[in-house]
This record gives sequence, C-alpha cells and structure tokens, in this order.
Amino acid sequence: MTEIIKSTETKTKTSKLLSILILILALLFGLISIVLAFAGIKIIPLVLALVGFALFSTSWFFFKKSNRIFTIIVAGFLILAILVSIFRSVAFKNNVVTDSTIDTNIVKEKKGIEKKVKKTRRKKSNDTDNNLDKAVGSNDDKGELIYKAKCIVCHQANGMGIEGTYPPLAGSSFLVNTDRIISTVLFGNTEKLVVNGLRYNTQMPPLDLSDEETTYVLNYILNNWGNSYPPVTLKQVIAIREAKTKKK
Repeated sequence: MTEIIKSTETKTKTSKLLSILILILALLFGLISIVLAFAGIKIIPLVLALVGFALFSTSWFFFKKSNRIFTIIVAGFLILAILVSIFRSVAFKNNVVTDSTIDTNIVKEKKGIEKKVKKTRRKKSNDTDNNLDKAVGSNDDKGELIYKAKCIVCHQANGMGIEGTYPPLAGSSFLVNTDRIISTVLFGNTEKLVVNGLRYNTQMPPLDLSDEETTYVLNYILNNWGNSYPPVTLKQVIAIREAKTKKK
C-alpha cells in the first residue's frame, strides 16, 4: 500500500514538473513572438504565439488543479503575444503601402524635374569668351532644379546626407577645395572620403551634366544650408573638364 502511495506521489510530481516545463516553453514562444513582431517580421510571430498557446493548452490538462495564478498569467501573456503579432502585421502592411505610395510620388516628381532640366538644356545659349568668367550658376532656381533631379536622393533635401553612407553637403569640409568638387560632379568619385571627421566609402557616379548645369548646381550647394563659399565660374568648370579629358 505504501509503495502504491509513493508511486502515485512520484507520478504527480513528474506531471507537475512536466507541466511547468511546458508552460515555460510556451512563455518563451510568446516572448520570441513579441520580439519578432516588433522587429517587423510578418507571419512567423503569429505562428510562434499560436504554438505557445497550443503548448499552454496541453499543459492545462496536467496543471489545471493547482498554481492557477501562474497558469492565468501564462494564458494572458500568450493572448497578448497573439494580439501584438496581429497588430504589428497589419501596421507593417500599412507602412509598406504608404512607403510604396511615397516612392511612386518621388519617381513622378523626379521625372517631372528631369523634363524641366531637359527643357533648360535646350534653351541654353552659347557663352562667348567675354562672359566665361561670369558666375552663370548664380541662378539659384536652376541649381535647385538640378539638385532635386540628381542629388536629393543621396544628399537629402536639407543637405545633411545619410551618416556613414552619403556625406553631408551642409557645412561640409569637402567643399573647401573648389577643383575637387567640380571634378567630383563632372567625373564622379571612387576614392574613400573623410568628411567632417567621418569616413565614407560609397562611390559617386558622374552626374552627366553640361558645364553650365554643373556650375548652377555647385553654386546652389555652395550657398545653401548655411554654406557661404565663393561662386564657381563656368570658366573653372570648362578648365577642369578639359584638363581631365586631356589626361585620359
């Protein structure tokens, strides 16, 4: 009789231990589900939360007669995990739609700007030797138009760039060397740069601009966002292009 009682007690302890382990595992599934949901991952968090709830249901058959407070806490946490997973999934979907709409609008705006730039090219007049030294890029509207079409995606509307990826133009130490900035716009850059103490490895392709357009956009950059540098002249741009072309 004693042996039967001991055996029953052992089985009870074993079932309780097993139940506790299953509940802890269910909690882990719920926790991982919430973390992944806030990380922006879809579907997987909800699956993990449901698996956790299934484990909880299994444990309930072993553990329902004792430690009910702990069981209720686990159940509440798993329900929360399911709700969070669903909510984050819906929110992520809405963000994707919004971002897609924004990207579409940006593309449309960029196409419109590029058309205006092409019209500006058609209307440009031939400069003579007498006006080569004029800062023809002083027309801020033309410079802004070209900047929006060619530069704004990387260097941003405020000229601050993207730290660690695209260097800033606002308050940039890179703008001190006039010849270098002209060459960069005309021919691009493949070298590593250090701007305002930060290293940038992203390469910049040539912008495919005429000499006049190069002058416009550079003078826009040199005199915006708090910058105040001497204007670039068309003659300087032509000289840099000719010097680089001869070396090739």
